[in-house]
Amino acid sequence: MATKPHRITRPGQITHPVSATRYVRRGGEICRPGAAGRPWRILQGSIRLDHVVDDEHALAGLAVAGDIIGLETLLDNRYRYQASALVSCQLEPWYPDTVEEPAQASLQWLIASQARTVDMLALRIGRAHERICRLFAMLGHMPVELPRLRDIAEITGLVKETVSRTMTELHAQGLLRQDVRPRQSRVRRCSSHDAIMYA
Repeated sequence: MATKPHRITRPGQITHPVSATRYVRRGGEICRPGAAGRPWRILQGSIRLDHVVDDEHALAGLAVAGDIIGLETLLDNRYRYQASALVSCQLEPWYPDTVEEPAQASLQWLIASQARTVDMLALRIGRAHERICRLFAMLGHMPVELPRLRDIAEITGLVKETVSRTMTELHAQGLLRQDVRPRQSRVRRCSSHDAIMYA
């Protein structure tokens, strides 16, 4: 019977199986409330986190490259929220190397989460193109993949029609250039005082 390979660890460290990297396309589900699972580290991309109550979804936050999601599964092996790929993501299973590391990771996540909450509040202030630019800047280094129109609208507190109209206006002004394959559109440059460019 085949056994799973384990990472080589230093004396005193926790051993754990090596698992494959996970790829999730834009809009794909990563986890749902109540499902069993493990923590994941985001290697590339951005993730939308939602609270789900009686089939109603409420935006709870964003996670970006470098963040660890699903730390709560270390307590009861269950996710507390729904996570979906805001843009295409690459994830790897996260395993603590020491007994103390989960507490350290949880503290780091809490600090980062509070800072991102402040950033998310700024996404709902100002003119439409300013909000959209701030969102793209939050998603990571340029170029970044274009999220779905619905996600952009919900995160920035705008209606889809406003987001669509803003994109159209930027295109008409020559400030927006989009790939012939919209699903692979990428934001090349973004600033509240600059143009939005797509590759």
